[in-house]
Amino acid sequence: MFVYHHLHKGSLLFYKHRLKEKNKHLYITSECNFKAGDYVLVSGDSLKNNLSGLYQLFSVDKQDQAELFRILK
Repeated sequence: MFVYHHLHKGSLLFYKHRLKEKNKHLYITSECNFKAGDYVLVSGDSLKNNLSGLYQLFSVDKQDQAELFRILK
């Protein structure tokens, strides 16, 4: 899973390392370079607009400003 994020990443490091302990991987990136099948967590309209302009998306879950997408193509 990816977190597409452009602000301070410090608070996300906790989750990255907790998931790593369970052999799961969380990648924090400010680059919009994904492939079909990736799950991407996005918060913020500008990042969502950028993502939806480049990929076909399926919305998996949403809470407030945060939305989890699966990249279809």
